[in-house]
Amino acid sequence: MHTGFIGAGIMGHGMAACLLAAGHELTVLAHRNRGSVEDLLARGARETASAAAMACCGARVIFMCLPNSDAVESVVAQLESALAPGTVLVDTTTALPQSTRALEARLAARSVAYVDAPITGGPALAERGELSALVGARDEAFASVRPLLECFSRTVLHMGGPGAGHTAKLLSNIVSNSAAALLAEAYTVAS
Repeated sequence: MHTGFIGAGIMGHGMAACLLAAGHELTVLAHRNRGSVEDLLARGARETASAAAMACCGARVIFMCLPNSDAVESVVAQLESALAPGTVLVDTTTALPQSTRALEARLAARSVAYVDAPITGGPALAERGELSALVGARDEAFASVRPLLECFSRTVLHMGGPGAGHTAKLLSNIVSNSAAALLAEAYTVAS
């Protein structure tokens, strides 16, 4: 399948490389980390210079791996008017569920599906295709992207409708960060 990838940085590079390794055609958006992009190009990806051009490159599914909701909203605003009906946007960012639900509703009106699929794990797991994806999506959209998510995720969990994946990721972060704080306190008391 022809896929697009926006955000081929520290995490996104491994995810995009896994899509290529699985035989998917890939168009990647130019990124400030040229090393990641050059590596993907050497593996057979094509590059586009702008989000608007990405929307017109023929990719049926476009992945985003961005720093936060503000960045996602900015990129979606650049993509939106040029996206063909039937396109699926997959947001792997750790983002705000309320932003996700608003974007999903807005894009659904244009017959574009929006899937929130934040991932857990680090860059090494991304390179090995061993991440976990916590997915929020309508059933049909989830079914269409699951095989792609499985290219870089050993576990793909459908958490519920739009925004449920981002909600689950934030809850996971709360638990992880709380456990780290508790361990730090315990070691302080122990010493």
